[in-house]
Amino acid sequence: MHIPKVPKEIQDQIREALKRPEGTFMFNYTFDGLFDPSLGSGILLEIPTGQILFRLERDSELTLNYYHSSPGTNTRVSTIDLKKLPKSNTIKIFLTWSPEKIGLSVGSKDKLLHSTGVASKKQFRIDGLGDVVQVGDKGIEVMGITVMQGGEKMLDSTAIQTWDETIKSIEFLFKGTSPDGYIFEFICANLAIAILVTGFESYCKRRFQELEDEGIIPNFDEVAKKFIPKIEYDVLTKIIIERAKENNISPIKQLVNENRINFQNYDNCKSAFKKAYGIKFGEDLKMTSMQIEELKNLIKYRHQIVHISPLKAMPNLDTSKGKEIVHPSKKFANNAMDTMNQFIHELHNASLQLRPKN
Repeated sequence: MHIPKVPKEIQDQIREALKRPEGTFMFNYTFDGLFDPSLGSGILLEIPTGQILFRLERDSELTLNYYHSSPGTNTRVSTIDLKKLPKSNTIKIFLTWSPEKIGLSVGSKDKLLHSTGVASKKQFRIDGLGDVVQVGDKGIEVMGITVMQGGEKMLDSTAIQTWDETIKSIEFLFKGTSPDGYIFEFICANLAIAILVTGFESYCKRRFQELEDEGIIPNFDEVAKKFIPKIEYDVLTKIIIERAKENNISPIKQLVNENRINFQNYDNCKSAFKKAYGIKFGEDLKMTSMQIEELKNLIKYRHQIVHISPLKAMPNLDTSKGKEIVHPSKKFANNAMDTMNQFIHELHNASLQLRPKN
């Protein structure tokens, strides 16, 4: 005997409900061996929709686990201990989901248990073939994931995972020591700035494309008008659309893949998110004008580090106030990391508030 899946007609109803970014679905699940631990683990429900996954499974410890995974939220899990419920061959299951939280409620006879989701150690992703892939588990942390098949990338870290890995990389960097003292700290600080700005570009580029996989349709026409010269607009737009069809991707992804948008340029990045998704950096992100100016200066400084010298000391761009040259240090890099980190998470939170148009 094995644990059966939820009947197909209920799965179809759930699949239809899950097209909404948030909601609740209740159904009855009947199985005589539901409270029998000897049956081991089994998947009751697994529905991938684009890059979003809903999964419900029972393990050998009689724990019912409800997983929700998307590029924007990563994988969250909500659990109910079935041993705390009266034994029955039929239970009521309530699934709730939204960008902010998920929840699982299970009722048996006259008792109902509730559970709110938390970040899961076990991550689930949908690869390029539409298959469900498990990444990591309890006690196993996986970073910098990339899966290739036949020279084609099947799976990669999400935008927010890539950014979190950027922060961890800098933290590892500053754990290093050297007898060279100040010059070592100087170089580490400059290297940290270069890593941060690269991470900024990587996050913005990936998140810009991920949103479409989460059902948020970008305004391709507005983006194309902004980033394709007017004199070439008609011809190049048609070419991009044709190439997108050949590559079986959307026009917006084709445009990004052709590097029409420089996501390491703050103004380009700002325009891209506004034109495509209506996210306004000045209104939707809780950042001060001083922080935005600092971010822009860090991007400019990164170019000097990479293209001139890693021993470059950051100049003070506001010479009118007579300030001296800024000498890179661990403190300077940590302040830069705080500003960048706040910006990325503000942008990420703003993107999670987007809703598909009906």
